[in-house]
Amino acid sequence: EPAQAAVWSRYTYPGEEFSVELPGMPTVFNTVRGINNRPYREEKGRVFSLFHDGVVYFVAAYDAPRSSESLDFFAAQLRGAWGLAPKVPLTVGGFEGRSYSVVGSQRGRLTYDLHGEGRVFRTERHAYFALAFSVEEGRPEVGRFLDSFVLGASPAGQLAAEEEPVPRFVPPQTPPGATLGPGHGGGPAEPPGAGDHRAIIVYKPEPGYTEEARKKGVSGTVILRAELSPDGSVTNIEPVKWLPNGLTERAIRAARQMRFFPARKGGQPVSQFITLEYNFNVY
Repeated sequence: EPAQAAVWSRYTYPGEEFSVELPGMPTVFNTVRGINNRPYREEKGRVFSLFHDGVVYFVAAYDAPRSSESLDFFAAQLRGAWGLAPKVPLTVGGFEGRSYSVVGSQRGRLTYDLHGEGRVFRTERHAYFALAFSVEEGRPEVGRFLDSFVLGASPAGQLAAEEEPVPRFVPPQTPPGATLGPGHGGGPAEPPGAGDHRAIIVYKPEPGYTEEARKKGVSGTVILRAELSPDGSVTNIEPVKWLPNGLTERAIRAARQMRFFPARKGGQPVSQFITLEYNFNVY
């Protein structure tokens, strides 16, 4: 039977000036950015994202843009496994912006290309970067998403869900920094057929420090095991090596927000278990 068509709805978020149509509820990741790339001066931001049916969607929202920060600057704030090439100027709701094509490919054990587009806009209170892409060419959902992006003082839409808190991690009875034994397998074998591949991770956000850990000078590495599910969500996250003062929870929180194209085997999306490392260094 043919797959049921996705139901698209319009979403916004408290305090934002945008709304956009998506085929599902986006997640929100509260983060910060450096002002003019100065790491010790920061403004708040939020990254709304969704994977659905082979397409990855983002809206990155940045507070208090400076006049010295260009559209290219805000396009570069959302870092992932893609490149961008400026295209043409745009205007939405009277606000000027610019479009970008997604370019380049990621090479390694697997070679792939991404096909999509991004658009950056600036209002008086925010800068926004809307981005969508797929490993397949010609996905009409990319254009639908971008063309639905609107700006205004009182945007209408369903409110995106708040970021879910990470429960406090209680280490097992082993010293902090210890490493547990091997766990799950590594997912599908090297692809035997056309169209089969391991998971393609395109976005892995940085977790950021907690103030408590920074004050105490805590450094080290958190290692997590996680399942990259066929529906594009990161599940079954288990700490293998941990750090105190909230850093393990920060790593788990960041891992939840990863975006990827699921592994495929026999032409169908399948789960893959991976190991994730997050390094925390106080400078």
